[in-house]
Amino acid sequence: MTRKRADWVGNRNATLRGEPMRANESFANRVASDAEKMVRKMHLDVSKQVNALFDSSTSKRSVTNDMADITTSNVAMDASIASQARILMNKLTNKWVKRFNNFSGSWSENLVSTVSNQTARDLKKINR
Repeated sequence: MTRKRADWVGNRNATLRGEPMRANESFANRVASDAEKMVRKMHLDVSKQVNALFDSSTSKRSVTNDMADITTSNVAMDASIASQARILMNKLTNKWVKRFNNFSGSWSENLVSTVSNQTARDLKKINR
């Protein structure tokens, strides 16, 4: 047991038992692929919505080449591109935090149970 782990266990009323479980390479690649798929979905969703925001009329009104055109008299403050971007980012953050929370629960349970079963099978093979 490493010193860091010993310190962690010592500061709690907990006991670590057994040896570390190691996943075989194919399973590790499969669970990593599942996590990468979730990240890819998030990336595509965020990219799509941010691009849509910057293609909107609010965005087009906020960009100008002439400094004399910069005015807030014809635009409400809540319609600024910065405000819309903040609102969008908050919405996307909440959406993806919920999705990753749901995903991580089943993902981690699957990870632990599969590795535990594989370890038990491997130990049976060794003890034969």
